[in-house]
Amino acid sequence: MHSRKRDFDRKIEDLEERMTRAADDSDTFKRKNEILTRDNHDLKKQVDIFIQKEDRTILQYEKIMDQLKSEIKDKER
Repeated sequence: MHSRKRDFDRKIEDLEERMTRAADDSDTFKRKNEILTRDNHDLKKQVDIFIQKEDRTILQYEKIMDQLKSEIKDKER
């Protein structure tokens, strides 16, 4: 009878340890997820900023090309 009780007590301790480790792992993964989510948000912001800059640069080059085309047409006349 004492042997069974010891086995049950050991199993309970083992399960409690597993639960504690699982809870610790869960907390660790939650923190990692929060960090990755923040990093992802920051990177998306950076990409948006780069795209805006690139769009402005493209517009500037298009204006320059239009001006050059206009100058060429004027010189051809």
